Amino acid sequence: MPMAKIVGLFAVVVCPGDTKVIFHEHGSIHRQWSIYEMFIRVSDRWVDEHISVSEKGKDLLTEVGVEDEKISVIRNFADLPRYEDSELRKFRPTSNPNAEKCCFNVGFAGRITERKGWRDFVRCTEYVSGAEFLIAGHGKESGVLKKRIESKEEIHYLGYIDDIRQLLSRIDCLVIPSHWDPNPLIFYEGLASETPVVASRCECLKEITRDGRNCLEFEPGNSEEMADKIHKFRENDRFRQKIVDEGTRFAERNSKSKFLDKFRDLYADSKQ
Repeated sequence: MPMAKIVGLFAVVVCPGDTKVIFHEHGSIHRQWSIYEMFIRVSDRWVDEHISVSEKGKDLLTEVGVEDEKISVIRNFADLPRYEDSELRKFRPTSNPNAEKCCFNVGFAGRITERKGWRDFVRCTEYVSGAEFLIAGHGKESGVLKKRIESKEEIHYLGYIDDIRQLLSRIDCLVIPSHWDPNPLIFYEGLASETPVVASRCECLKEITRDGRNCLEFEPGNSEEMADKIHKFRENDRFRQKIVDEGTRFAERNSKSKFLDKFRDLYADSKQ
């Protein structure tokens, strides 16, 4: 249960006043923990607004008793200047940051847990030859991952990285194989860095993906279809650039400044 919500609610209950309480729901509601759902239901009487990062999250909040009009959907964002090429160059592991890559690099970034689909990503390597696969992240299944890829020279596990640009600066394609995902920030970061994205057609994620426009989609768990989409980016530069251009426009429509504007508007309305 997110501690910030508990502490904030406790402060308001103990010291009531004009303070407004806004809960930002990132994803815990998707886990369908009965104790968390009960907490949301009971605490709602003291909460003025709920923010969900997806329409699905909003639906789940209403299912546990939150009134629809108290919920706003504000999705994640891309901090565009951080992902400009001049910034990404600083993270490229070569003495010549403008040097051509020697092979096609495919990346995965996320917590190493079952729902993130890392096993599907590893399985996908069996259908793609002549490419390198980079995995960034840490989680309770990190040990399982390390054992799984011991004999696979084409897969490189980077572990936890401090800055996602360490990965994005090195790859030609980003894969998001989640089985479910509230609203992954990595999708926005990938598009902002002009990296073509292959994403699963999972719940919530499909609210922002547009197959053949800002990314290529595949059915969750289908490693062969995932590989096929990677091949499409690898084999057709013109098509790849078309998707990258549309992805850049999506990132611009979901910039940090526009995200902050939505928050300011929400906070201003809550004070009225």
